[in-house]
Amino acid sequence: MTNAQLVWRSDSGQRAWECTNSGLPLQYRRILDLIASPTLVAALVSELGDYSAKQVQDWLDELETLCFIDTSRLDRAVVDPRSVLAA
Repeated sequence: MTNAQLVWRSDSGQRAWECTNSGLPLQYRRILDLIASPTLVAALVSELGDYSAKQVQDWLDELETLCFIDTSRLDRAVVDPRSVLAA
């Protein structure tokens, strides 16, 4: 694979994460907590090892639909994704 997906909280996602009574599902809150800074999807899947990669991707798709996260793809030839680690 020549690309890696990078995710981070949007402004809306930051506000939802900060609001403790927002009603966010626990899994959404956990993901938003893990992506305080740009994070590789592969790192999220590893961190959320209790869930399948498909389930994590489904949640990320839902969070993106809600505009709570932004995503980008990195070209490994330009940026070494190992240098982008979760905080």
